[in-house]
Amino acid sequence: MNNQKKRQLESLRTVIKWVLSMLLAGIFYIYMTTGQHSIPLPLIYIPMTVAVASKTEPFTAGLWGLFCGMMTDSAFDKLFGFNAIIFAAAAVLISLMFLYILRQNIMNILLLNAVFIPIQAGLDFLFFYGIWNYPDEGLIWLHIFMPQMLMTLIWTLPVYLIIKWIFKRFGPIEETYIEEKSEDIVRE
Repeated sequence: MNNQKKRQLESLRTVIKWVLSMLLAGIFYIYMTTGQHSIPLPLIYIPMTVAVASKTEPFTAGLWGLFCGMMTDSAFDKLFGFNAIIFAAAAVLISLMFLYILRQNIMNILLLNAVFIPIQAGLDFLFFYGIWNYPDEGLIWLHIFMPQMLMTLIWTLPVYLIIKWIFKRFGPIEETYIEEKSEDIVRE
């Protein structure tokens, strides 16, 4: 495949990858904002942010975290930008961790989600309930935040597998070359 055709195909695949990611984010937004749910609503954008950050460069991960944070703020009627700052910072940090320290596997994704979810929930609880001295704050944490954190962690696996498939299927084209061993090479 010549270089120009390969670049065009990779550009098209990149556009498709991000369009599919945005469509998935839109589907998650519709799920989080419509209907009455008998189970606690998960913060689906947390596993999505972690999954995308594990597959991208830090700058791209930060922009995606900013987007997911704004979508979360909009879906849950929070102060616009509150979650966006948290998600963007976490996405950049997670992307750097996968770039320099961690390997791409499901255990690291689950671990990072298990760390990021309580941090986000703790900051949300602190700034929206804790500093205002609501009565029975412990019950709010126990009956609202704990089930929501558990549901978010449960959503980690399906979200990661979908994002992994999108990024693998529409990622860069990988070409492999096989060199044949030649006996004609003279070594001195």
